[in-house]
Amino acid sequence: DHRDLHSFPTRRSSDLNGTYTTKGITKLCEAVQGSALTSLTLYRNHICGLDDLCRGTYTTEGITKLCEGLKGSAVTSLNIRYNRIGDEGASALAAVLKETMISILNLEYNDLTNEAKQALQDAAGSSARINF
Repeated sequence: DHRDLHSFPTRRSSDLNGTYTTKGITKLCEAVQGSALTSLTLYRNHICGLDDLCRGTYTTEGITKLCEGLKGSAVTSLNIRYNRIGDEGASALAAVLKETMISILNLEYNDLTNEAKQALQDAAGSSARINF
């Protein structure tokens, strides 16, 4: 769950596809803080407890931990497609976007309603590039 985290202080980009759980996301966020990491990909992880087929139990704990970890980090590009964060997860992300440096956001395949997409766009601002 915490592979490659020791190299975060000097890395600029990290592609961590797989099955990060809430515990792994917590460790990841600890590594991101104070690092040089500007691009983070968490494609097809279980950050909200669900896999690609919606198996599991939905929880916002992982996305909430991720959002907290992104505050004040150097991350400008975040790819969390295929994580099924849903509207609750989108709301948590929208609430912290102004406290981050994120300008590129990939949220494809996250089961978001039009209202959640609009809230994210509003929070990110007009200069941000978001893929839904």
